[in-house]
Amino acid sequence: MKRFQVLEEREAASRLATVAPADAQAMADRSAKAAAGFTLIELLVVIAIIAILASLLLPVLSKAKGKAQSIACLNNVKQLQLAGQLYADGNNGYLPPNISTWVAGLFVSLPGAWVEGNAAVDATDEKLKRGVLWPSVNDFQVYRCPTDRSTVRGKANLSRFRSYVLNGMNNSIEPGRARAPFEIFKDSDARTPSGVFSFLCMNERLMDQGGFALTCTDYFFPGGGYRWRWWHTPGDRHSNGANLSFLDGHAEYHRWKYAPRKNTTPIEGPCVNDADREDLRWVVLRSANYADWDTEGRLKID
Repeated sequence: MKRFQVLEEREAASRLATVAPADAQAMADRSAKAAAGFTLIELLVVIAIIAILASLLLPVLSKAKGKAQSIACLNNVKQLQLAGQLYADGNNGYLPPNISTWVAGLFVSLPGAWVEGNAAVDATDEKLKRGVLWPSVNDFQVYRCPTDRSTVRGKANLSRFRSYVLNGMNNSIEPGRARAPFEIFKDSDARTPSGVFSFLCMNERLMDQGGFALTCTDYFFPGGGYRWRWWHTPGDRHSNGANLSFLDGHAEYHRWKYAPRKNTTPIEGPCVNDADREDLRWVVLRSANYADWDTEGRLKID
């Protein structure tokens, strides 16, 4: 009996000896697999999840960046407006001048204006420093919108130094040009200061001298019946809108109905559709004392 029991124990031990190496190998295989990391399918799943998250987050981040840039631009026009108010306070109420004319085929701002030169071709910030507002601003970055990617003509690697213009009906001096009865020269001339814009983020394709100009056939070409057209056009870099300052000191963002503008001619000319006409009407009514002066409703948009 004892002998039979010993044989059974030896046989069981033999079986355990043959099974244990296999179990050990299986455990070793599982450990090696765990140490090896993700499988190809698992890796593809992770990549897909990351791609989905990126597609959700990138538009949000881009929108946040655009909003921050628009706020910076708004701050720029507000600083320029403050400098303009300081200038008026020290010059018997006269607004910063727009003094411009044609020189050698270029429309340029002349000495005594809020800036000098032509932003499309000026290769240094010297013309900013010669302007009457520089002592109050003293920072060339204030003159440039952070979203303006335009470069100096003929110098593809040199960014322009100015993105902003001053309302061409505010103390505008242009030799040989007739003056409209609704133009403003002193701060006291503005009947509704909160309704007259001053500085504007400009359409970079039409940037030249320091003023923002519209045309009205009645005072440029007598007998035209107050028919308005674009000469320059406002910028649309900020979600199809632009930032403006006003004579009362506030600044605001305005979104255009017709944008982005694709016209690249030196003079924008007539409106292209009803949305464009609404935009021009909005600008005209905030350009000077026009809304208060034209009590007969003679405003026409070409």
